[in-house]
Amino acid sequence: MPDRILQQLKTRFSRDQSNTTTTDSNGVPIPPPSLIFDVAGSDDIDWFLEGGRLGAETVVATLAKQGVSFSSLDSVLDFGCGCGRVLRHLRDYETVRLHGTDISASSIAWSDQHLNFAQFGTNRIEPATRYRAESFDYIYAFSVFTHLTHDLQFKWMKELKRILRPEGKLLVTTHGDHYIDHIP
Repeated sequence: MPDRILQQLKTRFSRDQSNTTTTDSNGVPIPPPSLIFDVAGSDDIDWFLEGGRLGAETVVATLAKQGVSFSSLDSVLDFGCGCGRVLRHLRDYETVRLHGTDISASSIAWSDQHLNFAQFGTNRIEPATRYRAESFDYIYAFSVFTHLTHDLQFKWMKELKRILRPEGKLLVTTHGDHYIDHIP
């Protein structure tokens, strides 16, 4: 392994092992670089925060286009939440019960410990989730389906439909045409 890459890994590991928790400008804890990298493809904190802010704006604006106010919702699920990149920007909606689920146990453990405005749980690569039928008014999944086979995409769509309320809204994004050759 080249020395430059080895040094980057050592630096990242040592930062992850520190017991200090840094916060953003709103006082919300920032995850360690390894968890940021897992969800953002970079350990750049500014990019992590900006991407999450833009995601939260998309969540709220998509509903608004449908004539629905985010604050009018009872329960929302971030499917594939990672370490709360988007959820952290929705914390001020105190009347909305926020939930996050992800396959990454380490991301969920960190989120559960540091982001006390939401409830978190893990899911497996295959459905089902731990949620009861018709649990959520709104479910969003940013670029989760990009990483799944077609078979898993169909299984997860069926599961998301099961846990979505009858008049609920579902927002699913993928990486788009630029990544079409990389989708399994």
